Amino acid sequence: MLRITADTLIERGACESEAERFREAWPRGVLVRRATILGVSRFGPVPGWFAMRFLSTAAEASCAAATADARAKYDKAVAPAQAAREEAMAVARAGYDEATVPARAKYDEAKAAAWAKYEEVEYEEEAEYEETVGPAGARYYEAIADARAEYRKATAVAWAGYKKAKADTWAEYWEATASVRNKHKAAKADALWAALQSDKAEGRGLWAQDTREGE
Repeated sequence: MLRITADTLIERGACESEAERFREAWPRGVLVRRATILGVSRFGPVPGWFAMRFLSTAAEASCAAATADARAKYDKAVAPAQAAREEAMAVARAGYDEATVPARAKYDEAKAAAWAKYEEVEYEEEAEYEETVGPAGARYYEAIADARAEYRKATAVAWAGYKKAKADTWAEYWEATASVRNKHKAAKADALWAALQSDKAEGRGLWAQDTREGE
């Protein structure tokens, strides 16, 4: 039976980090079986990456067609949950804007008024700069302090609410689509396995190489 190791992945173009993760999970590699294909899918965009490097051209084409069909079914299945998540996030975003826009407008207004007074400051000699502009700057920041504090408070509260809504909607989406994701992973594994079996029957791809063990 054919065995794939981390060294096999490197020989086929995998990066060192992917190969190391693979080696940590399977120090001795894995035998090419249906049960292991799904596990290997954690280490990159399988079956796409795997197909390009391990399958024959014919088997890769059949695998691509099967996975495209599986993806289309997946997208259709998760569409309602995705729409619900996007709608919930739109509501959350509107709530954030509603809570922060008035405070932002008040803050901007305070800054504009304070800046106008700041620009009225005049000095004739360089020596007068520190005596006039320095205190004017301090008065500017003092004038906007309350509005800035109010804006920051409103933003902090609104942002916390938005983050919670985002986390909640993702959790709901993840739970609602769990079975669909599992079916999609299984469908991809099935497509890759079928392609591998096709190559095996024809002596192509991996089976064209002298890399068998245990047969």
